[in-house]
Amino acid sequence: MCKSCRLNCRGVRFDFECKKFYHDYCASSSYIKPDLVCFFNPALHRPGFRGFETWPKTLKCALSTNAPVVVTSTTENENFLDLQRIENLSSAPLKVLLPPQKNPYSSTRPERNLTSDNNDMSIMFKNNYMFIVSDTNLIEL
Repeated sequence: MCKSCRLNCRGVRFDFECKKFYHDYCASSSYIKPDLVCFFNPALHRPGFRGFETWPKTLKCALSTNAPVVVTSTTENENFLDLQRIENLSSAPLKVLLPPQKNPYSSTRPERNLTSDNNDMSIMFKNNYMFIVSDTNLIEL
């Protein structure tokens, strides 16, 4: 946290729920309404986990919080595909608060690319691209 935030007694709270889908966490008694929802390299555009599609429920829950939703990806193409998937799964029009673009806070550690659809990219950086969307009811940031 920056010096200004510390001097103003601001805080950051992270909640991680292991072995639980986000939509299950939203329905649990431990749920705390977020100010921001982040999905780091989720590969939304790929088929579901072990043949079980969880993203529709999870995205519906995340967007219903009226908090901005940040999505990162390793490649520019994945970023656009993930945005398309969110728009297709959303029951209401979305507001794009930050269009897909290079993430200035991405990892600087190069990694071998073993999963990308783009075989020309042998090296990748996690969280290299990002976008931010919200439900249309969210007040402008």
